[in-house]
Amino acid sequence: MNKILVLISDSYGGTERRFSRYFEYARDKKNDITLFINKSLFLKIQKSGLLSATEQIVVFPNIFSAFYNGRWKYKNRFSFLLSKLDVLMASFYLTIYVFVKKPKVIHAVLSGVYAVFLLLILQLFKITITMPSIDLSKLTSEKFGLFFNLLALKLCHRVDVLSPGAVPEIVFKGIKREKIFVSKCSFTDTEKFKPSDKVPKIVFAARLESYHRPMTYLKSVKLAGLKDAQFCIIGKGSQEDELKKIVEEELKGINVRLFFKEDISEELASAIIFVSLKDDNYPSQSLIEAMSCGCSIISSKGGDTELLVKKEFGFIVDIDERIISEKIKELLDNTEKAKEMGNKARLFIKENHTVEKFDCYLRDFWNTG
Repeated sequence: MNKILVLISDSYGGTERRFSRYFEYARDKKNDITLFINKSLFLKIQKSGLLSATEQIVVFPNIFSAFYNGRWKYKNRFSFLLSKLDVLMASFYLTIYVFVKKPKVIHAVLSGVYAVFLLLILQLFKITITMPSIDLSKLTSEKFGLFFNLLALKLCHRVDVLSPGAVPEIVFKGIKREKIFVSKCSFTDTEKFKPSDKVPKIVFAARLESYHRPMTYLKSVKLAGLKDAQFCIIGKGSQEDELKKIVEEELKGINVRLFFKEDISEELASAIIFVSLKDDNYPSQSLIEAMSCGCSIISSKGGDTELLVKKEFGFIVDIDERIISEKIKELLDNTEKAKEMGNKARLFIKENHTVEKFDCYLRDFWNTG
């Protein structure tokens, strides 16, 4: 079956990693699949160790997007619209390609939906879309972008979501329930994301935005006051500068590293604890990767995260810095218990979150109806 996968995004997150891995899996299985991706995302994914072989990949240039997200960053509505000229050119090329090749499947992640928008308007081909979040407003800060995302979900043939919590939100926005499908699982590469010798290291890895609660994590680090542990906060986002200031001014004497890297497998491999704090409790790819690396988990309660994190893998807590700091100290005081929890978490991922299961789900998703 001739398939097209469209990954176009200004940001690099879990959905992009997941579908890049899936593309490699499908290509290795000699499936007739072509990946369309923008250059900036392609380079970031390559730094994480994926997409090293370029067969069956079409890379679109990033020329105008530099005015909004790149070197000449200048954020306003005009620069936002100007940045979409890259996607407009990609859209024309992709449309021509589709009319020539007539693929059976055209699948896009919502962040790159501009590239398939012309095809959505024409309604000549069935296009499926993955929505990578529960809350549509968190995918873009621009009302213009939010409008197009919602319109794309209404026009597409089917919508794929990672967990059940996303369904009420998009049904409320006017998307028909019968065209929404919930993925059976996510997955990661358990050979790449595997444990190494564990040290007293606690990792928080997420976009540095308020809904991921990085401030709460740093407050819990301060309350814990541990001098002999290593605390990592890995990510980028609008709160980055404020977080750096807190680390420099309020956390002196505590070993805190704030940084970003595309490939976090080595950081997670040696970490004994992973902290996941989210307002929407949508299971993150980083959380799955941390479990695969044998980290014990401290996760905020509620929502879909509890479908993934069981009490035998760590602690499910309220978003309260005092509680979080106490649980960090409890796990560090009993590292054997923490390692046992991490081993159970890794086994759960290996048994329940595999690329083979995800492949079966996607095939059914594409082929049904």
